[in-house]
Amino acid sequence: EHWKQRLAKFNCLVDHINNPQCRVVVGVLTVAKSKMLKRWRVLDNTITERSSEAKDNVKFLYTLEKYCEPLYQSDPVTMVGSIPGLINSIRMINSYSRYYNTPERMTALFVKVTNQMITACKRYLTCDGMERVWDREFATMHQHIAACLNLYEQYQIVFRRTKEKLQRSKDDKPFDFSEMYIFGKFATFSKRLSRIQDVMNTIDKYSVLESCRIEQIDNEGVWKAVSLATSNLVKKSYSVLDHRRPEFDQDYEDFKSKMDEQHSRLCQVITQSFSVIQSTFRSLRLLERFNRLKMDDIGLEEAYKTVLTHFEKDVIAVQKLYTELKDRPPIDRDMPPLAGKVMGTNPSEPSNSVHSLWSWIHESNPSFYFA
Repeated sequence: EHWKQRLAKFNCLVDHINNPQCRVVVGVLTVAKSKMLKRWRVLDNTITERSSEAKDNVKFLYTLEKYCEPLYQSDPVTMVGSIPGLINSIRMINSYSRYYNTPERMTALFVKVTNQMITACKRYLTCDGMERVWDREFATMHQHIAACLNLYEQYQIVFRRTKEKLQRSKDDKPFDFSEMYIFGKFATFSKRLSRIQDVMNTIDKYSVLESCRIEQIDNEGVWKAVSLATSNLVKKSYSVLDHRRPEFDQDYEDFKSKMDEQHSRLCQVITQSFSVIQSTFRSLRLLERFNRLKMDDIGLEEAYKTVLTHFEKDVIAVQKLYTELKDRPPIDRDMPPLAGKVMGTNPSEPSNSVHSLWSWIHESNPSFYFA
């Protein structure tokens, strides 16, 4: 629009210069050998040159129009397909335009493309500004963020592929533009999206604690702390998609720090829960409840090893007891000798019945089994 307006203005000036009345005045000045004639010729040449510049720029920028439309009318998913054509059109301008192919103007053009991509991503993530990021379904947000990150990646790939191709070409002008200026804002915006995605993953990970009824976790108040930290973050009034505002970065670090604290508390709960094992069977049941949380790196593997070590001791204890009593099993009071010996051959329960425990392991098939 800028260059079309300039072209219209300069065309009016050129038409005025070329009209008969103006030519008569110039002729009189020429005959009179006026000192103003020199200034007039400089001004005439400048206007002609600027008119040619505006005309040339409008012609080449028009070739961008159909490739720029998706930046304003499409989402990041469909926008990816228009990137090669867009970059190629910019390459044509850089190589063949007489006026627009300066490094400053070409860099500014790329920056405008980048800014519009970021704006389109923000609209896509907020349903044209109708919803906040935290109010949308996290599953949908993960897909949308992935689409925006893919747009950024494809934008870089096509740009660098074209740049490398131009470096090998002798006919086209190379892309000697600063990638920091072109991609810097998009890189910062992508980093913000990755952090938002990380927050959502963390919230999803710990949300299972809301319905958790394991006494050891309830007593520590882990879910209350997680819920408070989440609420403090998502209730912030600023737009988290505004990558120029640094408030989110500090809030993100605070949130991650609090989540790390709760993770440490969970690990401590696991360690304390199995530091003293009263019953192998009950410990394995408790471990299975912890395992249903599907939370990584909270020390369950070490807890399984501890419980299985205790189970091994139970097996050895039963084996020794059976070896000692198999030939002379204890007979309960008031039991006939033969019937008493039959009852006495059943395994004792140093840590619940080993037979029952082994049957439960087969039936429940916990994650450690056969490992």
